[in-house]
Amino acid sequence: MFFYLHIPFCRQKCQYCKFALTPRFNALKVRTYIDVLKKEMWSFFAENPVVSIETIYFGGGTPSILTSGQVSEILGIFQIQKGFVDISEITLESNPEDITDEYL
Repeated sequence: MFFYLHIPFCRQKCQYCKFALTPRFNALKVRTYIDVLKKEMWSFFAENPVVSIETIYFGGGTPSILTSGQVSEILGIFQIQKGFVDISEITLESNPEDITDEYL
């Protein structure tokens, strides 16, 4: 199974972009969104306990707007639920300006 996580935040909306996103955001909006996303993930796994996830994809928006800690929080749910046993790929769309050694 392919698990898509939509992160609808960007620093600005590009002229060519047709995606659902929020170009104006702050830390509280992001935190609230992550908390709701995590609740939805817990609900999904409660309703689908035997699902096999092979790919996790963070799309957006610009998912690299999240802190490495926020990404770890989200991935932690997969680790608790699935132990990363079947997961062969994790992809996070990113803006090169957001990526640091710590982030990687």
